[in-house]
Amino acid sequence: MIFCTTRLMADDDDYNGPEITLTKADKAYFQQLQHAVLTDDEKWISKEVVQYPFFVNMPTGTFKLKNEKELKRDFKSIFCPKIKKAVARQSSDSLFKNWQGLMVGDGEMWFGQIGVTNGDKMVWEYKILAINVPPFDFWNKGTNQIQ
Repeated sequence: MIFCTTRLMADDDDYNGPEITLTKADKAYFQQLQHAVLTDDEKWISKEVVQYPFFVNMPTGTFKLKNEKELKRDFKSIFCPKIKKAVARQSSDSLFKNWQGLMVGDGEMWFGQIGVTNGDKMVWEYKILAINVPPFDFWNKGTNQIQ
């Protein structure tokens, strides 16, 4: 399966960013993201879904990942069973959306659109905005801890 990052072009000077109401594009992107997380698609997630530096909130503190290599190194700790469970249980029709983005589960993951300048246009790309790893999963048998 091939994934692509969804982009929106802003031709109108009055366009202020993504809508606050849940859109078809939000739902479609979440379905791509959901599939990628549940199938451990490290390549797509680390290259297309995350903007660096990327901050991950773990029970022991917030960690800054500077590049794809660091995310791939810590992928199993970040996309741990509790994150995957929250993503698996989330329906694209029941995503919560506000001005901060779209929430998955009880806030284990947030994603949304960020504005990127592309020439003289503003392009809105979907990215994971935050990962909040719940307590205890980080300590699950001492495996793959963030360095």
